[in-house]
Amino acid sequence: MLPDFVRHFKGKKPGPTVVVMGTIHGNERVGAFVVDMLAEEMPDLNFTGEIYLIIGNPKAYAHNVRYMDSDLNRLFGPDYDELKKIPVDERNYEQSRALELGPILESADFLLDLHSTIRPSVPFCYCEYNELHLDLAFCMEPKYVVSPEIRLPDLISSTDNMVDRHGGIGITFESGWHQDDHADHKVLEKVKIFLQKVGMYDFAVRPICEGQPHLAIYEQVICETDDFHFDNPDVSNFDFLKEGFVLAYDGGEEVRVKKDSYLVFPKTALNKGNIACYLAYQK
Repeated sequence: MLPDFVRHFKGKKPGPTVVVMGTIHGNERVGAFVVDMLAEEMPDLNFTGEIYLIIGNPKAYAHNVRYMDSDLNRLFGPDYDELKKIPVDERNYEQSRALELGPILESADFLLDLHSTIRPSVPFCYCEYNELHLDLAFCMEPKYVVSPEIRLPDLISSTDNMVDRHGGIGITFESGWHQDDHADHKVLEKVKIFLQKVGMYDFAVRPICEGQPHLAIYEQVICETDDFHFDNPDVSNFDFLKEGFVLAYDGGEEVRVKKDSYLVFPKTALNKGNIACYLAYQK
């Protein structure tokens, strides 16, 4: 039996196992729209392989919050199996949901996980830096493709990492700021380009496939005190910062950028010990 809010469709010909997931964070609602739209279309298509269409965190989605108890997209790292040791009646909602979704992710040849950002941003893809991942990411025409050069817990514990560890190819697509009025149908078109690229079905959607900048995350910025604030309170994803630029103040001390960098994943919860942002350079 499938977990709740997971729909499975099998094509008439053998082919890849593909997972399209949306709204693993409940307030990133564009993913649920795309998943629902695809679920309406797939039964009428003569496609290849099989596809799982998943609303990642339905309870948080119903409450329009990021998560209920813990960040679901931080539970799929190398220590995932430790969740199984927690007694069933002691697991929180996201821990239980991760254990439901894990076997599907482990079986996937390809994953596309749909997100939106907590601060203003252009659309971008996040994935590993290799030919197979980049080829898929670039086909969706993001403004940037971002990869981790440093292996930090927050960067290796998401759904795409789990798929990668089990021999598949995981791509995260960040569709823009979640408070924007999303062009939902444009995101749906990007997903169809992805499904075409992996050989599932020809939706007759043709990408332009222009070259996009590829950025590598090389540093995290941690809040050392509870008095951390960005110099510009309106910082956005991919702001370009010159070497020596004052990024923030932490306990009254300047936080300067060590080399020409792009700001990636700036956070809103700027408390002591939390990650404030990442810095990336163009490869």
